[in-house]
Amino acid sequence: MSVLAELAFVKGHGTSNDFIVYNNEDAETALSIEQVVALCNRRSGLGADGTIGAIRAKNIAPAGIDHADATWFMDHQNADGTYAEMCGNGARVFARYLVANGLETTKEFTISTRGGVRAVQIHPDFTVSVDMGKADVPNPELTPHIRLVTGEVFESVGVFFPNPHAVCWVEAED
Repeated sequence: MSVLAELAFVKGHGTSNDFIVYNNEDAETALSIEQVVALCNRRSGLGADGTIGAIRAKNIAPAGIDHADATWFMDHQNADGTYAEMCGNGARVFARYLVANGLETTKEFTISTRGGVRAVQIHPDFTVSVDMGKADVPNPELTPHIRLVTGEVFESVGVFFPNPHAVCWVEAED
């Protein structure tokens, strides 16, 4: 039987990002790029922005990653199968998954990611906060233009949390 046929999972979302989360405590279930792409396909699969495997930090040691005091490693792959350093929304979903499944029993703990260790806090209403650390703006003078499909153009600045984001200033939220 294939790995996908036996994969027990939940689907969670955080601020419109959705993830397929599964317990891979012993790091024995490695999803291939093709499997992640198939799972995340919104037409023929479950549909998601990525997958997150819950691995006990002691069971995995990707090169250059310091787990510090983290018990769990967030093994995040994007929908195209590439490995992600970090995703704040994914980290919130991951932390909630750990608590909901009794894998983490405290309300404040750390998780390890490819982008470093992050402190998380579960609030009384079960919302989750993640300490993303300080944003890195390596070149604030560089302001590339972002063109939307509507034709609107915005100036942006590159910000790293630790993975790259383009931040645009807008007149109003809507």
